[in-house]
Formats: sequence, structure tokens, C-alpha cells
Amino acid sequence: MMGKSAMIDSTAPIAGLAKRISALKQPQLFSFSKPDSNNHVSILSIKDLTLRELKIPPLRRRKGIDCHVTELAPLCFANCIYLEKVKLPDGWETIGDYAFYNCISLTEVDLGSPAGKELDARLAIEAFEGCSSLKELTIPPHVELTKTCNVAGRLYIEKLTFLPRSHVEEYPPALPLCTALQEVINFPDCLNLLDFCFQGCINLKSFNIPPSCKTIGYSAFADCIGLQDIVIPETVGEIGSFAFAGCRGLHSAEILSDKLKINFMAFGGCVNITSLTLPKGLKVLESCAFAGCTGLKEITVMAENLYMGQSVFAHCGDIDCVVLDCKKIKELKPDADIILQNPINLRDYGLGEGEINISPYTNSAIDALFPAKVIYINKNGVKPVFDGQYTEKPCERTGYRKFVRAAVWQ
Repeated sequence: MMGKSAMIDSTAPIAGLAKRISALKQPQLFSFSKPDSNNHVSILSIKDLTLRELKIPPLRRRKGIDCHVTELAPLCFANCIYLEKVKLPDGWETIGDYAFYNCISLTEVDLGSPAGKELDARLAIEAFEGCSSLKELTIPPHVELTKTCNVAGRLYIEKLTFLPRSHVEEYPPALPLCTALQEVINFPDCLNLLDFCFQGCINLKSFNIPPSCKTIGYSAFADCIGLQDIVIPETVGEIGSFAFAGCRGLHSAEILSDKLKINFMAFGGCVNITSLTLPKGLKVLESCAFAGCTGLKEITVMAENLYMGQSVFAHCGDIDCVVLDCKKIKELKPDADIILQNPINLRDYGLGEGEINISPYTNSAIDALFPAKVIYINKNGVKPVFDGQYTEKPCERTGYRKFVRAAVWQ
């Protein structure tokens, strides 16, 4: 019989093997860039395309130094078709273009807390190109959200929510041709809505213009055919050319501004607007501002002193009634650039049928400015000067005079 001292320790080889295995270099899930001077690194790619959930680490240990993960390189998670949930690390600075391209199962993205107050983190919405299951996205403060490609692409986000921000932005997000977008919640307070900012967002149903906004840019909401109503707040001083042109679903435009200029074709082709109230604060109506609004039946003009271009209401069909409270209306001298476009064809802008010729001469006749069947003029307002055959009739409105076009005499 073998003594205790001669017995073989059968666990020794196993323990030694385990120690050697643990000492081996573990395979990494990500490939990283080299650290920069601030010990920041980027994730270049992922090595396991079958993951369903991913929490991106905030640090990478390299040569005894903790390096901060601040960037996702372009296409770094492309074609991770099983990936469903992603959480970004706090302190990230950049999500590269097409970073999650074609992640068709992705439904949830947690953007965490980005870089901080000193520097806005950058996110191009094309990072989620082809993510057909991603319907909602929440944008934290201090993120510069952009769209770098001016084509519709394959973006499926229907709802964008912006978490509250403590500052007014000079250059807010611009997201043209996001055709799936239906709802924008808490859009950042800003000084300007940029040119083309939501142009072609055909499913956008409503939008709250921020309370500090001063200008609405060129074609800002052009061809947003799903937009149903809009309120222009008091702070807005200018609505750019074509800002709401082609918004065929728009049936209500409430204008509250106390000092406003409405530019060329700003509401051109908004065929479902039936009534319009132009407030006291309206100062300038440029040529063709409401051209092609074929559903327009009633206009109330409360502006006291108004400068108007030509053909503001050209090709609006038969406007039934105009109520004028103006004390003074003066026609603007036509812009040379607009005259050079003669004849202006609405079809060229996708705003209906008809041609408009802008004359180099001004004409301040009431019916030239407001081509309506019946025109009510405040007794203390503008002088009733007409080009056409209008006859004064007994007026049912106290304090007004009523003028009826000859073709619609009762």
C-alpha cells in the first residue's frame, strides 16, 4: 500500500492549466484606433456580428493606461443584423456616418450623456441608415444632430424627441428628406430655422416653432404634404421664400407675429388653406406669397400699414370675401430678380397650374391686390380705388363699406 507521501496530487495539473489559460490574452470584442494625445480612442469595428445587446465600454486599458472611448468610426457596427439594443458610454464625442448601417433588428438606442457643455457631440442621423426597426430616437442635450446627405435614403425614424436644453441654439438641427418622420418633440429653442431644415419630410404632421425663433428659412418646410397646421409665434420676423410651399395638407396657418415679412412663394400651392387672417404686425407681403392657394375663400387683413408685392394671391381661384382694416396699403416695387423670371410658371415649382407675369410698374388698386368677389373696407381705412367694375352695396357689417364685383351682383 502506497503511503501518503508517495500519492500523486491529481489536481495539480488542472490548476496549472487553468492558470496558464487565464494568463492568455483574451480575444477582444472591438478593434480600436491608437490613442490620441488626450488618450482618446475610437472603435473601428466589432468582431462578433451575432450580438443582440451591446453596452459600449467607456474605457479601454492599454499599456496600463485607461483610454476613453469617445468615437464610433463610420460603419463600425454595419450589418450587425441581430443587434437589438445599444447603450453608448458617457462622454462620447462623435458617432460616425453609417455607424449602425443596416442593423435591421435595432429597436433601442440609448445615447447616454455625451461630451459636455464645452463641446457638442456630433451625430449624423445617417448613422442609422437602413435600421428598419428603429422608429424612435431620443437626443440628449449637447448633441449636434445633422443630416449630411441631401437624398431621402433609408431612414425609418418616425419620432424624434429632444431632451430639454438650457440654451438657445443659433444653428439647430436640419433634417431634410427624412420621409418617415412624423413627430418632433421639444425641438431645441433656436434663433433660426435653417434653409431646407424639414424640406420633403412628407409624413411630418405637426411642428411647434420654438418661442425664440426669429426667421424661418428658405424652403424650411417645403413639400411637407402631411403638415396640417402651423402657428407662427410672435417672435418670428421673416418667413423665407418657399418656406411652406407645396404643403398641400396645410389647412390652418395662424400668424401671431408682431412684425413680419412674408417672402416670395412662402405659402405657394397650399391648396387646403380656406381662410387667412393677416395680423396687425404684418409689414411686408412679397410677390406671389400665397400664389396657387386654390382653396382660399376668405381673407382678413388687420395690418395697419402694409407693403405688398404683385400677384400675392395669383391663381387662388375665386376668393369669396376680403375684409380690409388697413389704413394704408402700398404696392412694393417689383424685385428685379423676380421680373427676370417672367413668366413665372407654377408648374415649374410643383405648385399647380398657371403663369404669372410680374409687371415692372406698380398698381395699388384694391382689386389688383385682392382679387375677390366681395371686398369689405373699414370706413376709417384705405381709399376704395378699383380697376375693375365694383359697385358699392348696402353693408351688413357695422363700420365697413361693401363693394361687389359686377359679375356677382345680387
